[in-house]
Amino acid sequence: MVGVKETLKVIEGCTKELDSIKVQLRDYVAEALSSNWEAMRKTLNAAMDD
Repeated sequence: MVGVKETLKVIEGCTKELDSIKVQLRDYVAEALSSNWEAMRKTLNAAMDD
């Protein structure tokens, strides 16, 4: 039978992995929103120049 310490180590490893994925997702979303913002800004500037 697996002991409590071993179980906690497994859970800790999974938690660290999820934290890493969370950071990667946050960075990806921030980059995507930044790109979209830049595209909207250019479109608005072009529309205002007409």
